[in-house]
Amino acid sequence: MKNLLLSILFLLVTGSMYSQSTALFDEQFTDSATVVNTWKFVDQDGDSQTWYWDWYDGGPVMEQYMTSRSWDGSPLTPENWLISPAINLTSAAGAVNLHYVISGADDNYYEEHYKLLVSITNNEVGSFTDNVFEETLPSSAANGVWDPRNIDLTSYAGKTVYLAWVHYDCSDMYKLLLDSIQVTGQTGIGIQTPVSARVEIVPNPAVDDMYVKGDFHNANVGIYSLTGEKVLSFENASAPLQVNVSSLVSGLYMVKVTSGKQTIVKKVLIK
Repeated sequence: MKNLLLSILFLLVTGSMYSQSTALFDEQFTDSATVVNTWKFVDQDGDSQTWYWDWYDGGPVMEQYMTSRSWDGSPLTPENWLISPAINLTSAAGAVNLHYVISGADDNYYEEHYKLLVSITNNEVGSFTDNVFEETLPSSAANGVWDPRNIDLTSYAGKTVYLAWVHYDCSDMYKLLLDSIQVTGQTGIGIQTPVSARVEIVPNPAVDDMYVKGDFHNANVGIYSLTGEKVLSFENASAPLQVNVSSLVSGLYMVKVTSGKQTIVKKVLIK
């Protein structure tokens, strides 16, 4: 399972007027009270089980995410709805994309099933008429490995939407995990905004693959040894960025994310 290191950096910048991609909505599930007060939970199957905020203490760092069960001592047949707050896309003038990471909590019982629905009216269950994505989790999302998803929401530009993750059509697996939800879009002419208020490296330490997560888009990402040698680089990268580090020698590295005049540096331990 991932280790999540959250570091909030407040950056003040002045920028020029230009068309840019920006975060229109961002939810990292770091605060349970905020989640409870802003998201809607529906136990549609009536078994007293629904999505809930959870956390995992990985030692030096702690992670937070949303969870829904298909097994809890005995098999469950969930229809659990996790419904977002209203997401304002009225300023979006071009492509709109949804990014999130998803996982099954067990290495053998990972085939959780869910669908992603959109409502353009309100957050009532009956208003979610558009099914924009549906899947049974593949093995790449097993055992707590965070698998990134990117969904095109361009057809909803100019509207206010609600998103619903519905865990259903499965039983006797274990837990479905969801984290790092972000909607990005072109906002036309605007003021340059910071690269990120938050960049995360997960897992940390990393063995084979890691993800650079945050609020960055069309950025340059470099991985550097402590001697300053650039060992990996990515241009025009957007979060979440998957990086294979299996070829790197074990040790401490620096991850540098640069977009425009903004730069954020994070440490990651490669085992």
